[in-house]
Amino acid sequence: MNSTRSSADRFDLFAERFCGMRLEPFQRLIVEDVFTDRRELLVLLPRGNGKTTLMAAVGVYALLSTPEPAIYVCAASRDQARLLFDTAKRMVRGHHELKRRITARYSELRVDGGFLRVIASDAPLAHGLTPSLVLVDELHAHRDGERYEAMRTSLLKRPGARMVTISTAGSDVDGVLGRLRARALSQLSRS
Repeated sequence: MNSTRSSADRFDLFAERFCGMRLEPFQRLIVEDVFTDRRELLVLLPRGNGKTTLMAAVGVYALLSTPEPAIYVCAASRDQARLLFDTAKRMVRGHHELKRRITARYSELRVDGGFLRVIASDAPLAHGLTPSLVLVDELHAHRDGERYEAMRTSLLKRPGARMVTISTAGSDVDGVLGRLRARALSQLSRS
């Protein structure tokens, strides 16, 4: 691939070639934001718009394109996090080139020097992590903000670390997603 292409362009080619995905225009906008130097991104979309599949592809791409990747997938429950992880695992198993470069295990995809891993929903255990990328799934379903905050603060330990939170819109404005959404909207009003 041409080194002058943007990360979003490279991801677009990767998604089509290795994951069989042709990005919709709204997905392309999301991907462009994922690959900025922004530390945190919140993606709110209704059910059935491919959030999980898109983030699974982002995770696999980051696994192959990040030096010493430490990618964590977390959700309100391990079963919820496994939905995104299992989608990524199917992508790997569905393409011979990915299978050659990535070892798929029960709750982890491994490459030389790094991994993509499902982590349990126990927030205190997340404080010692040093991620390169965190994929938070369905934040509206999280019981409280402990896991989110543990993962968010862990980003400070690694330059360039990012967090992408995907969710359908929740109805609790005082919950962790409601507070995050309010914070994001206040950033827009300052622009």
